[in-house]
Amino acid sequence: MSTTPPDNELSSSDVSAPEYLAQVISAAGEAASGLAGGAPAGWRKEAYKIILGGILQDAVDNGTAPPDEQDTENLKSFVSAASAAALTAPDDLRDDTFSVVLQTLTDDWVVNWNALPDDLADLVEEEMEEEELEGDDEDEEDDDRD
Repeated sequence: MSTTPPDNELSSSDVSAPEYLAQVISAAGEAASGLAGGAPAGWRKEAYKIILGGILQDAVDNGTAPPDEQDTENLKSFVSAASAAALTAPDDLRDDTFSVVLQTLTDDWVVNWNALPDDLADLVEEEMEEEELEGDDEDEEDDDRD
């Protein structure tokens, strides 16, 4: 998920704004259309609920902007993967398999797929540069001892 919205997009601080919600609803609807061939039509509603919840949870937990095209494609690929996997399960377990797999993929997306905010990324980069400089100083001290 992108954490810094372009000037023309809404930020997560606008999560209750109708414009923000309209973008999120649109992205969830698009992602839910990614069902694998042969998947029951009812899974689209389940996918929509899980994806919509994931996008909103991402905004609350991570302060992210509405999904961009790449985020929506990633979420759509989760729907496709979950539905394809569920179709391999025994008939009586397919609905549950679809829900659990999609929910798990979406939860992972919320927790792990976020880019660092610009200010945090800058801080991490500064710390890495300081560590490199300290490492160079230690190498020079070792050379002086030889």
